Amino acid sequence: MFDKIISVLALFVAATFANGNDLLISTQLSTLGNLKVGQFLPNFAGVDLSLPGLELIDRDDLMNQVKDAGVPAHPVLVFFSTTCLPCRVGLFSLRDHADELTKNKVQVLLVALGDDRATVRRYLQEFNIPFHVLHDPEGKAAIRYGVMGKSGQMMDAKIPVTVVGDAKGFVTLFITNEGADYLSLVMATKSKKQGP
Repeated sequence: MFDKIISVLALFVAATFANGNDLLISTQLSTLGNLKVGQFLPNFAGVDLSLPGLELIDRDDLMNQVKDAGVPAHPVLVFFSTTCLPCRVGLFSLRDHADELTKNKVQVLLVALGDDRATVRRYLQEFNIPFHVLHDPEGKAAIRYGVMGKSGQMMDAKIPVTVVGDAKGFVTLFITNEGADYLSLVMATKSKKQGP
């Protein structure tokens, strides 16, 4: 009963935040931690929680999905936690526009921080989230991407964070708030600085 009350309150807060979010503009950064626009997406590897077994996913898998999608496909990584209410705004926006993302060849990979596998899988099922999800319980990927400090502590995590890349795997943008322009920024493929 208590879990249901918490879930209803969480959805109410997320919906309230989303409705007020129409006036907000996303925060765009050119640097996050030591990672900068124009640098190659750092490597990552872990279990893909969108699949039933213990199948692994890494940066090369994501970039192969981008390559297979064809021009002008590009990768997008979204760092979140199941306990982060602001994260739901972006996740729900992506979920609700999944067909549009597919049409525009955007390859979304969610990165789940700090939660156990069962919790994340329940969350994906409960909210009908259709994307691949890298399980990053120790924050290894989050540290490489500047989303979390070197301690790997959830209290240090700067979430939600969305990292947009280009078709070659170079970072083009960091987004730290999911404002009214969030979806258009996720769809964008232009980079400020091309890699070598």
